[in-house]
Amino acid sequence: MHEHYVLHYPFKWLSGFEHDNFIGEWPSEPEFKFELKKTVHGDSEIVLGGLPNRPFAEGCVFRCWFALMCFSFLHHRPCKAELALSEPEYVDPRLKGVLGQLFNSDFSEVDSKVLGMVPYVRGSGERVKRLKITISGTVKRDAVDVAQEIQRWMWHPQFFELINDSKLRLALDLANLIGFEAPKQAKFILIISAVEALLPESEFSPEVQIVIKDWQTTLRSKIKRTPIPEEAKELQLLLDKTAFLQSPSISARFKSFASAHSPTEPNPDYLKLVSRAYTLRSDLVHKGWCDEDQMHQVYPVVYDLLRRAVKARLGAESAGATEKATEA
Repeated sequence: MHEHYVLHYPFKWLSGFEHDNFIGEWPSEPEFKFELKKTVHGDSEIVLGGLPNRPFAEGCVFRCWFALMCFSFLHHRPCKAELALSEPEYVDPRLKGVLGQLFNSDFSEVDSKVLGMVPYVRGSGERVKRLKITISGTVKRDAVDVAQEIQRWMWHPQFFELINDSKLRLALDLANLIGFEAPKQAKFILIISAVEALLPESEFSPEVQIVIKDWQTTLRSKIKRTPIPEEAKELQLLLDKTAFLQSPSISARFKSFASAHSPTEPNPDYLKLVSRAYTLRSDLVHKGWCDEDQMHQVYPVVYDLLRRAVKARLGAESAGATEKATEA
């Protein structure tokens, strides 16, 4: 049994912000040791020690995340921080030599390891090593002449038309944010929002518009003739809702837009996945959560949709843009 537990909570400032290392305690909670430090991985870490049991230590991940988000917003210091825990993985003594060569690190005094910038809990006597993940050579990119490409867009023949397209400007703003380090849920919402910004204005056909207007006229007439206040109020509520009948729903427009920008390689499940993506986005925004497995499944589908739609809006496909699609 461990004497106490320790929470390690790594995070990373995204704006080059620097802080001093600190070791101390909060006056009202002197039994819990607090450490804020810069790490050898180039990020930072909060270390909470003296925690009485594992459930309490695991719950403190919410305290760390909340504190960082408040600081980040109130002091304009964006940071990357995960609201999740990773379980340290036991290191087999027979593999320590191999791991040491692989990660160029000494594993002789290590019991367990974690990979990447993930929070974890350890017992006071457990020796855990956090390893930085470096992935190279997995993403193929074409060579790009940066100066030439920038100038191509600066002096684009349709520059004034494109720059005055407010929908395109908003979509580019949102698409650019996807490249920042952020939780995948936030990136997913940005992708869907960027696609929404590109949706064309849409209304039903004139014949359908006439039907809607006739219905509205009928409702107004009934409201004036109805002597019962409660009934008149209900009719008014119904009349108010007819304002949303002037055009198809956002989800229907989203699906139609996706159909107009379908991938070159046929995918029988494409529209089904796009529809599911919009539903998951609604779950995230309105409930604060969604099915993580489904989100990871539809993420590349809508990201590729966004890229195709932006390229089409820019005329980049015909202009011979050089960069190939890669997931953000």
